[in-house]
Amino acid sequence: MSRPHEGGTPFQALEREFFRMIKDAFQTSGTAPEPAEASVADAEPFAPLVDVFETAEETLILVDLPGVDPAGVEITAEGDVLTIKGDRPVDGPPQPVRGLRERRTGAFARQIPLNREVDLDAARAEARDGVLAIRLPRPPARKPRTIPIRTG
Repeated sequence: MSRPHEGGTPFQALEREFFRMIKDAFQTSGTAPEPAEASVADAEPFAPLVDVFETAEETLILVDLPGVDPAGVEITAEGDVLTIKGDRPVDGPPQPVRGLRERRTGAFARQIPLNREVDLDAARAEARDGVLAIRLPRPPARKPRTIPIRTG
């Protein structure tokens, strides 16, 4: 899609501003790094990236958690939602003068809806190379039952 010329409708002005913001966000200026300070975004919990795969046997959830101690990660299930919480510590020198900081630190939380029934009693989680793998097997098939009818 081509960029509109100056002027035009308010929607065209909005489109120009959108493209300017995208260009600014992805263009490097070549200047020296800014002071490395904690960003306002770090004050809010962030959501780690996940992949969710469903097979006939299980639901497999892979969570990117590089630099996170698995002992500090909490996995809970309530209803049909799985929640993963924890904290990623701040790395780097204690008093940096200048630097570039792109990695999120601090508290994280991610809620994943469970679209299929799973057997939480048989769930397993394993952390390796910064990836948390959560395996939620399908429950055993229910056996048919006969329900007696009471009379009078």
